[in-house]
Amino acid sequence: MNIFVINPTKKRTAQICYSVVAQTVDASSTLRYTTYGIQATDYRGETLLIVEDVSTKKAFVDSLVKKLELHEVSTLHLIDIIEDFLP
Repeated sequence: MNIFVINPTKKRTAQICYSVVAQTVDASSTLRYTTYGIQATDYRGETLLIVEDVSTKKAFVDSLVKKLELHEVSTLHLIDIIEDFLP
């Protein structure tokens, strides 16, 4: 799991939107796969945080994103929540 904090000084009090991001990984010359991560953006659409390579199962990441939005999770807790949900 790779974590990129895009704008660490930005206040996180405003509404945060979470979305699924896809990344294609070339593991070798013959192995290529897609992995899914989570992107957090503020109400203006500015990226706050990207967590790459959460899972290769899109349905799992979609479900997690819906829960994050439903419960209005702060980005401060995002990594802990992702780790708690991983099998």
